[in-house]
Amino acid sequence: MNRVIIIGNGFDKAHQLPTGYTDFINHYWETVSYKIFRPYDRWMAEHFGQINMPDPYEDDLISFQVFREKGHGERLSFESRLADNAYADICEFINGINQDDTIQGSCSLKFKNQFLKHLSELYSLKNWVDIENEYYNKLKEILSTDSYTANDPVLKQTISKQMRRISSNTSAKQLNLEFEAIKNLLEQYLTEITASAQITKHPSIQEAFHSQVQLAEVACSKYQMLLESIMSHIVSLNRKDVISEDEKTDSKYLFCQSREDKVRHYIWKNMEDKNSNFTKTHFTPEKTLILNFNYTRTAEQLYADKNCEVIHIHGELNNPDNPIIFGYGDELDDDYRNIENLQDNEFLENIKSMRYFETGNYRAMLDFIESQPYQIFIMGHSCGNSDRTLLHKLFEHRNCFSIKAFYHQRKDGTDDYSNLIRNISRNFNDKSEMRDIVVNKTLSSPLVPLVE
Repeated sequence: MNRVIIIGNGFDKAHQLPTGYTDFINHYWETVSYKIFRPYDRWMAEHFGQINMPDPYEDDLISFQVFREKGHGERLSFESRLADNAYADICEFINGINQDDTIQGSCSLKFKNQFLKHLSELYSLKNWVDIENEYYNKLKEILSTDSYTANDPVLKQTISKQMRRISSNTSAKQLNLEFEAIKNLLEQYLTEITASAQITKHPSIQEAFHSQVQLAEVACSKYQMLLESIMSHIVSLNRKDVISEDEKTDSKYLFCQSREDKVRHYIWKNMEDKNSNFTKTHFTPEKTLILNFNYTRTAEQLYADKNCEVIHIHGELNNPDNPIIFGYGDELDDDYRNIENLQDNEFLENIKSMRYFETGNYRAMLDFIESQPYQIFIMGHSCGNSDRTLLHKLFEHRNCFSIKAFYHQRKDGTDDYSNLIRNISRNFNDKSEMRDIVVNKTLSSPLVPLVE
């Protein structure tokens, strides 16, 4: 048997790497804040409330302008629930400058990238943001609403279907350009933070990587498949004689009608001893696939050994032979069928399943899961819909006999196990199989316990 370890962003965050989308968005605005507010002015504002005009700033995404007169800047609408939110701080400062008549001058923040504006406002409001999900939501908006005519039914009737398609194509193309800019900035950010990061192993993760498969973790419907796999393993090791020797001291073999029955009885009786040489030989995964959904190499650097195969399914940072795949991957979604029926390739530009053809990673994953029965470990992956196409393939494959989720344990003692299971369920068409194959919480454990 083999094991597939799915590595998600929570894995990097467990190793103190700020690789989340919210980390990335806030870092961008912290950089902007540093550019426009001189250190001395910042210190004076924090300690004495003295407000001086900031410096202008411009990049490919935004333009921050400073004027000597009032009236150039508009009020920015925002809401923040974060104590440390650089975007909200900038918005609040701009509004303060523009509304304070005692301060000469005004400021203006203009977005060249409207997708960044959407992400920033959403992050400020909800304390989190999923860039890939938001991209797909925007794509569906373009597809379904004809937003440019939605509030004018008369106009909607007069504009031809062909013209609406042209407009939708243009909107999708603009969204893709803005999304590409965000992707490039994300890759730059991740490159910077990983270059200087000091990461160390967690004992709990190290132990999990080398753990045996427990019988209680095996789906009931997969027992027979597992037995056949172990039988094949015994044969491959030329250890059939051990059964003959065991027959001499165990009268229960008399009830076995065939050689297969004898092998099956031998396996069942030896599986009960978790510490025996038998379980170490046959219940320790022969090979482990580290299926890395991150762009970083954390899992590979810290935990991979000679029995591990590593597939960076979504690419690697700064590797032209394995470029990062950033987008959405849910072919099971009803709206995806509508997108395909458009026959407009612009809408498929950032669909992950299309990008899988650009490397051999997906095929290598298929070769691995086809080779032997396997158990899945989920480490730090939310199992959200943005990866549903691939996860569905892994979860409902005939060779998958167990799915064990390692959940995040919070400082207040709560955890995200229940939420994780709900996400996992969306990747199954057969809910009955899901309830059999997913390991329950009593047999699961935190990825990193609070006290390790």
